[in-house]
Amino acid sequence: MCLSAGLYLYFSRDASRQQSSVKRPVLSNPALPPSNPSRRTPGELKQRALQRTPAAPATNSMAPFISTLGPGATTYLGGMAALRALPPILSTNQVATLRTVIATPYSRTFPLSPLEFNGVKNVAADILLRQPGFPADLLADLALQSSDPAQDEVWRDYCLQMLTTGYLNLSGRGRSLRQLPDADSDLDAPAARELALDVLMSAASAGGGTWPGTALLGLNTILASNPAAFPRAELDTRILAVLADPSASEAAQITAVRLAGTAGMLAARSDLERLAASPSGLVRAVAVKSLSELDKAATSEASAVSGRATQSAQANAVL
Repeated sequence: MCLSAGLYLYFSRDASRQQSSVKRPVLSNPALPPSNPSRRTPGELKQRALQRTPAAPATNSMAPFISTLGPGATTYLGGMAALRALPPILSTNQVATLRTVIATPYSRTFPLSPLEFNGVKNVAADILLRQPGFPADLLADLALQSSDPAQDEVWRDYCLQMLTTGYLNLSGRGRSLRQLPDADSDLDAPAARELALDVLMSAASAGGGTWPGTALLGLNTILASNPAAFPRAELDTRILAVLADPSASEAAQITAVRLAGTAGMLAARSDLERLAASPSGLVRAVAVKSLSELDKAATSEASAVSGRATQSAQANAVL
């Protein structure tokens, strides 16, 4: 894993909980028909949830932090301490207020550094995603924030990581809204997982930044947990696209190179050979390692083909 990805993951640690009376705002659209989730397709449910869920609070003040976590939340240690003090199972109101906290964009007027601010938000999001019945439309919040220019780039990258976590944590949940603590939710678990996949697929195809690499890692994790989640070719196509993209960031290149090597993607050889001469020492080193893995994959494939040919010849000889 590259250094930048390691830093992004650093704050995804264990934490606990607390309470507030702030209600998460819900956007409404009068043009939408009355909610009847049992008669909606996943696509319709996704669209409705995205239209109803705000990307961020109207203000960039720290009021959501302070009202939810207390006055000590204006420091990193104070915010983390408040999160650790929350109960293991959050109330519906606590879930709502933490959702407002994670949607708050960073401002340079805040007393916390961007890294500290995002660290507190990341732990708050982790707490939400570990709730046994978290609202499925939390993934709509994360989807919106991942593409919201009001959010900083690091937080948008975090959101892609958390969409992967949310997808996995919703595994096995059915379509019934009765399983969810948020009665206003119009996004059930299958539709939320479909939304997460859509966002990750799009982010994996975006040029520049760390997002393609983060999205590729997420898609690879999802496919490893459920090989039927989507066709393997969709991931391979996006890996090859990042390898061939001259605008791809070093982080994205390293991720794509490693995924190509571990998957034994022989179609990536020419790109890996080119990247083995990259000006980046990290990219060069990872490309050389992946080329070695491709050589092993090619040898294994040649041996398998030879074995099948021998078996066929022996069978024909018997006939």
